[in-house]
Amino acid sequence: MGDDLKKYVDQERDRFDVYDEDLSDLWEHIDRRLDKESVPARSYGMIWKVAAVLLMISASVTLLILQSRVDFDQRLLYRISPELAEAELFYNDLIAEKMSIIQTSMPNNDFYKEDMEMLNQAYEELKNDLRDHADNQEVIEAMIANYKIRLAMLERILQEIAKEKDEEADQHIGI
Repeated sequence: MGDDLKKYVDQERDRFDVYDEDLSDLWEHIDRRLDKESVPARSYGMIWKVAAVLLMISASVTLLILQSRVDFDQRLLYRISPELAEAELFYNDLIAEKMSIIQTSMPNNDFYKEDMEMLNQAYEELKNDLRDHADNQEVIEAMIANYKIRLAMLERILQEIAKEKDEEADQHIGI
């Protein structure tokens, strides 16, 4: 059967060749169109993919570096003074809670932020001093005092907010 098919195809080959035209021009035209249309679209898509991957990698590396720095600072602080490290965690949580309450109560008022930034900078300077003079109890006491000052300032602001709310409530009741 296979030999018969091969013999038939060989005998009738001329009838199978219906198109005697030169199709090379057609393929050249198709190639030119593909080169003009497809390649730029693919290259832009590839550029965006590469850019996205590079952005993700750089963001991940940056986060890892920042996290390792924070971990290093925290470990160093624990090694120098475990009490101060625990106090730092405690005061940071307490200050963040009070700052959140203040920002919720007074969203458009940041009169206190400049003072808080100044105290934060002073704390960072004390932290650097502590690295240089690890056995200096005065620096540790100054750092805790800095936290207490920040906390007292926030407490005072919260008291003023509560006082204003009470006065507003009294005015509404009197009307």
